[in-house]
Amino acid sequence: MRFTKLHQWVEELQPGVFKIGLTDFAIKELGEVVYVDFLKDCNDVVKCDEPLAEIESLKSVNYFQSPFDAKVKKINSLLQNDTAALNKTPQADGWLFSLEAAENADNDLMDEQAYRKFAVAT
Repeated sequence: MRFTKLHQWVEELQPGVFKIGLTDFAIKELGEVVYVDFLKDCNDVVKCDEPLAEIESLKSVNYFQSPFDAKVKKINSLLQNDTAALNKTPQADGWLFSLEAAENADNDLMDEQAYRKFAVAT
């Protein structure tokens, strides 16, 4: 599992295909997530930093952005009706998207040790 500076986790499922979501740290900072509005559908092509979803918590509303250029493969639509998995296990059942990367996607991603240092500093 790798991580972004936007507090996202990225797991390669097969070459070029990644499952992504919010880290435990992000969920703790956001507070309880109450609503997820998916802004993209399967097969949509997205650019790096383009909003994929709007995440509404008790504290704020934030965009979940694409960590790289990609095509949307899957959406965890279960989160639209019930955000419990996102709040309880964000780095497992609380995944948001599966993306097929346009090219080498993990160049700018951090390993767990680097992410922990980054998260503590933010």
